[in-house]
Parts: sequence; C-alpha cells; structure tokens
Amino acid sequence: SQLGLRTTQDQQNSRLTLSRKVLSKRPLIRNPLSKSKQITRFKMDEINATILKTTIEEIPGLTEENYLSWCTRISVLFKLGGVKDQSTNGKPALEESNNTILCAIIIAKLLATTHNNVFNSANEDDAIKLWKAISNNISFEASKLEKFITEVQASLLKMQDVGICMDNDIITYDLLRRLPESLDNIK
Repeated sequence: SQLGLRTTQDQQNSRLTLSRKVLSKRPLIRNPLSKSKQITRFKMDEINATILKTTIEEIPGLTEENYLSWCTRISVLFKLGGVKDQSTNGKPALEESNNTILCAIIIAKLLATTHNNVFNSANEDDAIKLWKAISNNISFEASKLEKFITEVQASLLKMQDVGICMDNDIITYDLLRRLPESLDNIK
C-alpha cells in the first residue's frame, strides 16, 4: 500500500512540475495601465484541446439570420484564447500562428453563401480583415429593419391607392411567413 501511495504522490509531483514548466513558458505581457503587474496571456495553440474542440463544434455556420449568436460564440472562443481584443480591434497585432488559427476557425464556420459574400484574396490570410468584412457585410442594423418596415408601409399605401385592400390578418400572416428561420418561435 505504501508503494501505491508513493506512486500517486510521485504522479502528483510530476504533474505539478509539468504545470509549473508550462506556466513558466507562457508569454507575459505587461498591463499598460499598471507597470508593476503582469498578466499571463494564453496563445490560441495552448488552449486545452478538448475545450477548443467542443467550443468550435458548438459554433454554428454563419448565416445572416444567426449573426448575433455566431458573433457571441466566436468572441467567446477568441477570449478563451486571449486574443479577443487583438482580433476585433487589431491592436496589438496578432502573432502569425494565432492569425493562422483564427483564419482557419473563422473560414471553417462560414456557410457557402456567407463565404462568397465576405471571403476574398485581400482577407484570406488576415483574421482581422476577415472579421471586419464579416462585421461590415452581415451585422444586424436597426436601420435595415426600419427601412424594411417603411417599404412595406409604402407598398400597402400604393396597393390601397389602386383599390387593392387586404385584411390586416392576411398582411400579418404574409409578413410572418417571410421572416427568417431564426424567428420561427414567433410565427
């Protein structure tokens, strides 16, 4: 029984030593607000493989309907890797290995229709440019919704001007039918 206890203690000691070695090799970046404090930043390739795999698998393919959910999940992944500010703001610049990993993850999570709208030769190797292209092309804007409502109201007025009158129930049904799949819960 002493041999079993000793083996367990030896295993714990070697794990502790290994953990210390790994932590000592992680890059330290000084917090610009406090010169005396140091913050450990994890590189994307140092994330636990199981956590990384699970997190990536849970991110849906990007569509216009699920942009907000997709953006939240991919941001959590970037935060997990310690590169959220770098990937969204571009400052400080991403290391080449982190840039490559982020590009691969983002591109893997683009559906074909979205891929064609945001991916090009100018941003294929730059995660920050790719992120900006996605944000600019797909992000939800309240003005788009307001524009749609205004167009529907204008169309209804034109229909009334030429003598076409529809019940509000029929108009509502038609509008609800045209909503994206992500809003099925209100249909």
